[in-house]
Parts: sequence; structure tokens; C-alpha cells
Amino acid sequence: MPVFWKCKTTTWSQYYKTIEYISDPSIDLIEQFKKEIVNIADPKTHKDYVPCNHVERSRWHLLFILGSRVEIIVKPDKDILYFVYCADI
Repeated sequence: MPVFWKCKTTTWSQYYKTIEYISDPSIDLIEQFKKEIVNIADPKTHKDYVPCNHVERSRWHLLFILGSRVEIIVKPDKDILYFVYCADI
């Protein structure tokens, strides 16, 4: 299976600082998501993608809700998926 993306977090993001407050089952969902998403050419086709048709509001960020409880915000840029915290947008 080809790998289309690299998952990264921006240096100014608060994303990883929030992880210590997330429960273990949610961390597992995030780790599973990272393994899945890199193999999908168009992240919008992932089953957990939540569409937003408002271009200015989304600012090209993609929202994923994992297991109906974990929100992940991703910004695609070339071959990198940047994981960002909602306050960083």
C-alpha cells in the first residue's frame, strides 16, 4: 500500500501539549488514525472526515472526528499532513 503523506505537527502548535489530558483509548484512536490517513491519497475520503463547505471558515483545514469523541484538525500541505490544535487556527 503506497504512503501518500507524512504526519507532522507545527513547532508553534499546542497539539502535543493537549495529549497528556487525553485518555488512553483516545490516544489509541489517534495513533490508528495516523496509520490509516497516510495511505489515503485524498484525506477527505477517510470515513471520519467531517466536511465543511465554508472555505474561509475552514481555512483549508480538515476536521476528523474519531470514534465520535476525538476531534483531529489536519492541514494538508504538499505531502505533509500537519496536525494542529483548534486554538492554533
